[in-house]
Amino acid sequence: MSRTAVQREVAERIERIRKEMKKKDVQGYVVKNLVHVRYLSGYTADAACLFIGLKKNYLLTDFRFTEQAEIDTADFDVQLAKGAHIARLARKHRCSNLFYEPGEFSH
Repeated sequence: MSRTAVQREVAERIERIRKEMKKKDVQGYVVKNLVHVRYLSGYTADAACLFIGLKKNYLLTDFRFTEQAEIDTADFDVQLAKGAHIARLARKHRCSNLFYEPGEFSH
C-alpha cells in the first residue's frame, strides 16, 4: 500500500474516532498499545503514545524515534515524551473528559 493510501486511511480512522468523541463529550483520546498506535497513525517504530484531540493529533515518543515518527505520520505533531506530557496536553486541550485504553495505565 502506498504512503498516500495509508495516510488517507489513517485520516479516515481519526475522523471516525473524533465523531465518537464528540457524541460522548470527550475532548481527548490516549492510545498506548503499539498495535493500536500503528493502526491509528501509521507509525512503524517502538516507544510511542498517541493523544488525539478534537482538532489536533500528537505522537509522543523518545529521542530515538522522532525522525521515524516524522516520516511515518503526516497528520500528527511529533513530540518528545517527557514527564506528565499527557496531563499537559489534556490541560492544553481543556479536556474535562478523556478516553484511554483500559489496562494501559497504572493507578
